[in-house]
Amino acid sequence: MKRSVALLCALMFSLTLFSGCSSSEEAPYLGITCIAKYIGLDSQDAVSADIGARLPAYDGEIQYSYMYTGDSTSDAMMTASTMMKLTAMFASQEVDILFADEENAARNARSDSFLSLSELLTEEEIEALGSRALSFDMLDDQGNPTGEKTPVCGVDLSGCAVLTPVFGTQSIGVYVVSNTDDLEYVKTALREILSW
Repeated sequence: MKRSVALLCALMFSLTLFSGCSSSEEAPYLGITCIAKYIGLDSQDAVSADIGARLPAYDGEIQYSYMYTGDSTSDAMMTASTMMKLTAMFASQEVDILFADEENAARNARSDSFLSLSELLTEEEIEALGSRALSFDMLDDQGNPTGEKTPVCGVDLSGCAVLTPVFGTQSIGVYVVSNTDDLEYVKTALREILSW
């Protein structure tokens, strides 16, 4: 009996040890998340397929997630829960590209969650965006603008036919999460997204 227990413990230790070693061999993973006050969840499969067909070939798995915060004034608990979940997804590098409505984008931009466009596009490409280039007012503890702005970190995609089925008429933009570990592919994907 003691020998069986010892063998079982040794086996569990080995599995734990080697499972940690295999992570470097995992296939590449790209996370794309859509978040807004309201999301058309019945269209998510079609939108995911459309996005996947339009993006450059990716040598790995692309995961799509759709989240809605609801109205923060009428359902503050749901909004807070969704915000916490998204923050956890950022921390665990589950999101590389974020499509978001203005409220969610601004909240995360103020927390330095996104890369500046200057790290993703050339100066000429950013200038060509004109008013589509997005940054947000910084706020004080009372929620009042401080006169400062976040870096330019997103691109307005409002009315984009690819995303309208899930976002409807909400103002939306695209953002790159600051801790993405596949920056070169994300840069290529972003340029494709800007042509939609």
